[in-house]
Amino acid sequence: MDQFCPEFFLDSSISHRETVPSINIVIQCFCGKSGNWYDRMLECQRCKCWFHETCLGCLHYKLICGDRFYLYVCEYCNSGSEFLHRLPLNWENIVHLAIWNLSKSRISMGKNGQYFEYKEQITLWVNHYWELLQCPPELKSIPIKDRTQCILLALNGNSTKFKCGREARKKNSLWGLRYTDPPSVLEIILPPESPFTETLMHRIRYCDRTTEFCPIPKSFKIDTGLPGYVDPTESPIIESVMHSIRYCERTT
Repeated sequence: MDQFCPEFFLDSSISHRETVPSINIVIQCFCGKSGNWYDRMLECQRCKCWFHETCLGCLHYKLICGDRFYLYVCEYCNSGSEFLHRLPLNWENIVHLAIWNLSKSRISMGKNGQYFEYKEQITLWVNHYWELLQCPPELKSIPIKDRTQCILLALNGNSTKFKCGREARKKNSLWGLRYTDPPSVLEIILPPESPFTETLMHRIRYCDRTTEFCPIPKSFKIDTGLPGYVDPTESPIIESVMHSIRYCERTT
């Protein structure tokens, strides 16, 4: 088991709605095979079951490991049709995802360990996976030349999540995570109506112990048919760094 990340195994002998008390999660994908929740899987917001990327029919983009910023309702819970809605990311979420993925890569075996250069490694990761991140319009429009500064502001402005290399007597340009978990998302409360559709989006709410209810913003989509669009998972990866990224025992 990966020492940095919890591992939930799926068991085909357990029914779709049966839960495992020790981890309090439903553990049945369409295929009935095992998997790790952080390794490109989505959780149904109704039954709390995790589904593999390859078993879903509603994705427009490949998933990023550890990325849970989706509202997904499986076909079992939604009258036979899947529902998918991308939740908005901010720079804190993006940088957290970048460092977490880098920490699972071969790059983390280098001399700096769990610390990464914010320009040569963190920014490079963000730029390479920019399309897959499906950022909201206000972030999507930020040009490449300005993203490094946004990343640095997020790193310096969130000391409870990110740690600078100077704390470990390393370079100031190195950054890591204080805790080794991927970014968390607020609990989502869905209305009881089924099937769940975009017309019901205004009825759902965020809920946790520290925030009051607030509506999730209107959904957005990126037009993959635009001229010049390139799927980053199909494009050549920058050799200097990205060739060595390895996620969850799988080489990209």
